[in-house]
Amino acid sequence: MKKIRLLITFYLSFALVTLLFTAAGGITLYKAGSFTAAPAKLLPVIIWIKVISSAIVICYINNYQQKQFFYFQNLRLSKLFLWSYTIGFDLLLFIAVLMAILI
Repeated sequence: MKKIRLLITFYLSFALVTLLFTAAGGITLYKAGSFTAAPAKLLPVIIWIKVISSAIVICYINNYQQKQFFYFQNLRLSKLFLWSYTIGFDLLLFIAVLMAILI
């Protein structure tokens, strides 16, 4: 339970940006899908925008907020653990939003 709270704390430090990109991708796909057969052509673009924005967020956090990691490392959580679970959660959330729109 303690690790989950710490993961949520870490995720909340950049959640606004990633959730905005997830919402923007979902809205774009919804608007394109309601008028044409464009979602098949638009889906790879939306996915790449999400991947690139996630990479930018990771680079920003790693380079400009390094002191934040000392807190988590003192609690025995490595960078790899933090990033794998938070990016995994963000990816699952992104897939869930896209699947909800496409179905």
